[in-house]
Amino acid sequence: MALAMRYPRLARTLQILKSSTHRCEIVLEQEALVDSFEKRDKYQNALWRGIFAAFAATCALFFFYSAHQQAVDPWSTKYHAVFSGTLNSRQIVCGDLAEAMTCIAIVVGVLSSAKWHRHLLVASMMAGLFLSLFWISNLLRSQKLHFQFQMLWLPFGTPSLAAICLYVDNVLAGTAKDIQALRASMYHHKRS
Repeated sequence: MALAMRYPRLARTLQILKSSTHRCEIVLEQEALVDSFEKRDKYQNALWRGIFAAFAATCALFFFYSAHQQAVDPWSTKYHAVFSGTLNSRQIVCGDLAEAMTCIAIVVGVLSSAKWHRHLLVASMMAGLFLSLFWISNLLRSQKLHFQFQMLWLPFGTPSLAAICLYVDNVLAGTAKDIQALRASMYHHKRS
């Protein structure tokens, strides 16, 4: 203290050094925090994309198996037997294969890091909606007079899965943008 009284310039220099050291510590803490957010976001992104891709791949495998079952043993499954009066076996197989291909497009859209992956998810949702029209129109034309609500998974499963995957993709992209904005504001604060 006495030294600071004697040499005011030295005291001012020590004060500046103290505050700049404190400022550097804050910047380092901010950078470590943003880095931890980025690591956590990367992990969560991979986890959720993997979960939804696995679910869509499981749906694709189911529809491939369903098409195979219809081709080998027609009308053996309850959900295909409903269409026995309105569709022939080949149309059912084609519908199931189209559902499977739509699910594969969902898998590619969820796992892809290209710029066009959202377009693929939207296209999958639109394809699923067209397939929904196909299944619903034939459900309504079936010989069964009562509409079977347990069959609603067939027309609405694939477009719903695509819509959910698109929503998850938007949420994950929004989180990544927020972290980038946080990093940019940190550097902006550091520069000023």
